Amino acid sequence: MKPKRSMIIEKIGELDFWSDLSGSFDEVIKSLKACKDFYHSKYPLRENEEIYVDYHSYYDDGSLDVILKRYENDKEYNKRLKQENKVKTSVKDKELKEYQRLKNKYG
Repeated sequence: MKPKRSMIIEKIGELDFWSDLSGSFDEVIKSLKACKDFYHSKYPLRENEEIYVDYHSYYDDGSLDVILKRYENDKEYNKRLKQENKVKTSVKDKELKEYQRLKNKYG
């Protein structure tokens, strides 16, 4: 069975409280719509992927991060599978060495 692609969650931007979220309700809505259109055009989404805003605080200072939740691309997928196979091979090698050691010791 072929492994499924993993979800990647990454910060792709930040909304500024003073420039993006200040002003009348209409100005803030217009600014958020422009941000939404910009990120959706820059990052086309597939099924189950999304772009959302998340509040992040640093001590007393906070920010609104723009987050992309997407599936890993081919390069990331192949790298992860290669790493997983390397770990599996390493574990098998260690187990085989331990088996040989015990077999030699106890017959």
